Amino acid sequence: MGGCLNMKKSKCKICVAGWHYFKGICKNFSKSDLDIYIIAHRHNKVLDELNLNYSIVNNNGLEFGCYNYYINNIWDGKSDVFFMHDDIHVVDFDNFIMSNYKKFKNRKADHGVMLLPRKIVSGGRFFYMSCNCINIIQKKYKGIWYDEENIGYVNRKSQPEGWHPRRYNAGAKKFGEMIKEIGEKYGSRVFAVNKDIRLKLYRRGKEEEVKVKLNSKEKKRAKKMGKMQKKRRRALEKEWKIKYGKRYNQD
Repeated sequence: MGGCLNMKKSKCKICVAGWHYFKGICKNFSKSDLDIYIIAHRHNKVLDELNLNYSIVNNNGLEFGCYNYYINNIWDGKSDVFFMHDDIHVVDFDNFIMSNYKKFKNRKADHGVMLLPRKIVSGGRFFYMSCNCINIIQKKYKGIWYDEENIGYVNRKSQPEGWHPRRYNAGAKKFGEMIKEIGEKYGSRVFAVNKDIRLKLYRRGKEEEVKVKLNSKEKKRAKKMGKMQKKRRRALEKEWKIKYGKRYNQD
């Protein structure tokens, strides 16, 4: 454990999976009045220079290994928490967090996903969990599952030969299945989705916004995929509204 030990008081807490340490988001952390804690997979001098709260842990299970460590070792047992990567840019960080926190609380959501406008999936990059949801995860699931053998494999090319083609993404798949099951078994209020133009995602490892130039063939494929995702999303929304009724809300 390292960094400043004087934790700031706030209505919610923030857990950050640390790897990239982009200057913009780290400065947001240092200036914030919110309670932010970084679970780092590697050290960077910026952690100490900006007097940030952090712990260094082994690089096992990507961000879900970080999140599991946080709820079992750092979490106070009573606060709601935002979980996020450190390769994200947020305009007006504190107001962004608190305004979206208010939305989730108003909807009485136990789990909420932070999405870019017009984007469909988020994985573990930025999401919210209530105290109730975290308690269920600890008591019923013994924590957040993560692949202990994944020591930093983020795509098919980087993972060992012989692994299932999408094993690198097993943590996100298992997490999604767990959240859905929590809603079905324990009556947890889930699937509140917030979209906010103040949120920008970066390419992993590059301090630049995700903007891709496509050739004509790639544009056709992207358009086709977009239609498929939109159709799948509508089907899921219909399914969730039937299953969860008023417990399913979308911003």
